[in-house]
Amino acid sequence: MNGPEVLVVVEVLEVRDQAAFDAYRAEARQQSSARGGMTLARESATFEGDAFGDLMVQRWPSEAIFRSWQESDEYRPLLERRRKAADLRLAVLPLS
Repeated sequence: MNGPEVLVVVEVLEVRDQAAFDAYRAEARQQSSARGGMTLARESATFEGDAFGDLMVQRWPSEAIFRSWQESDEYRPLLERRRKAADLRLAVLPLS
C-alpha cells in the first residue's frame, strides 16, 4: 500500500475508565507496531494558547496502512473497548 508517509496525531479528550484505557493502549501499541506504526512522541507541554489533552504522535508508512489497521477485524474489538473507555481526536497529516 503505497502513498506518502503520514503522521497520526492523537489527542485524548476524556478518559472514563483509566484501567481499560491503559489496557487498550498496550494492545494497540503492539498491533500498530506490527503494521509499521511507530510512536514518535507522547504527552506535551503547551507553548501558547489553551492546553491540549494528552497527545501522541505516530509515524505510519502510509495513510492506507493506518486506515487498513483501523478498519481491520483485529482492531475492531479494541476500538469498541477504547470507545467505552475514552474519547479521542485523531488527525492524519501527510509528510511532504
